[in-house]
Amino acid sequence: MVERWLLLFSLIFSFFTPLLTQQLLFVQALWRHGERAGNKGDSLHDKTLFKYGIGELTEAGINNTYNVGRWLRHRYIDTDKFLSPVMNPKELYIQSVDVSRCLMSAESVGQGMFNADGRYPPLPVPVHSRPRDSDWDLAGAKLPDWYTPELRNEAREVSDKALRFQLGLGEFHNKRILRFSTGLLIDTLQKELLHKWKCSQIESFDPNCAAIQPIKFRAFSTQDFVLNSLLETLGKEARIEALSPLGHPQYNALILIELWNIEGSPKVKILYRPDAYKEEATKNKLFSNGNFIRQLNRAEMGQFAKFKNELEEWQKKLDKIFADADLSSSNSTSSLPPFPDRPLSPSFCSGRDTILYLFSGCSIQNNKVYVGANLARELEGDEKKKFADLTEKMKNGDTSNEDFNDFCMQL
Repeated sequence: MVERWLLLFSLIFSFFTPLLTQQLLFVQALWRHGERAGNKGDSLHDKTLFKYGIGELTEAGINNTYNVGRWLRHRYIDTDKFLSPVMNPKELYIQSVDVSRCLMSAESVGQGMFNADGRYPPLPVPVHSRPRDSDWDLAGAKLPDWYTPELRNEAREVSDKALRFQLGLGEFHNKRILRFSTGLLIDTLQKELLHKWKCSQIESFDPNCAAIQPIKFRAFSTQDFVLNSLLETLGKEARIEALSPLGHPQYNALILIELWNIEGSPKVKILYRPDAYKEEATKNKLFSNGNFIRQLNRAEMGQFAKFKNELEEWQKKLDKIFADADLSSSNSTSSLPPFPDRPLSPSFCSGRDTILYLFSGCSIQNNKVYVGANLARELEGDEKKKFADLTEKMKNGDTSNEDFNDFCMQL
């Protein structure tokens, strides 16, 4: 299996002996909402391309966000058996900023995680939210008086550079601004980790641990500036490497913070997943979203072998960087050196046959119809041509989900 990850930090709170036992205790996940329509548009955009409205999720945004949920299910339910396969509301707490595209993304991720059996109607996943003026974790605190409207307007005039200036990022790194944009979120994340670790060491009932004890998965559905500021707070070098080459979090970008018990000592891993990357290769077989696509040919196997070697060398370099950082952690002035460039993924990971289309009642990928995670049937000859024509029209906004209903009904 190939996973497109960047290990940002491996933080050790205390020294420990070589690994013998390890247990995942707690996961904090922060993701950016899925692809959305622009904030400005004309009537043509409103009626065709952006049927859910300006600023709202597009069809691709809904599909890719659902894929994030399926990927999380694969990691924490199917593989690690960390979460219950049937949703247990006591095990998770999903919080969203009070913006509709973020709320929809949170629900879509939840459906991808816990609706794998195709249950209809789907089991609702609880999503919590607060009014933006009181959501200091995800909306940030009110900016101080010295950050005047004139200063903000001046900053916005220079596009990406303005955004970095406005958020105190990169060459405009500003701790005072970062404290207001993400300081409260960092405080929440840190307190939760420490509280979870403390409570995991208590065997008897403790009323102070009653709320955190059952929770295993804590998620935040939010916006790009929150992830951007959080990465900057973790370290400028980490942010630059994680966001290369675009310089900002892509749609569906994901930060995972994992709390582990390693031989009785807490260890935190912070990982960054840049986008809705969803293809996997195991031996000579290509999978996407857990669905088998096809056998790899000889040339593709060569690509895959080359990629695995490059990935191993890249990981070794990262491991050395973080090992050296651990040894020098007592030096408060130490900083991480530049990270090596990630190897490029094989070309077969972005082929047409890996695209997943989600509709009401079913999904279609590689000419196969799925209900939940189960294969229902394969498209027949005439259906394949019809489906190919409709998906081509979809690119131009000339079709809608209703045009695909026949594929889902003929099961």
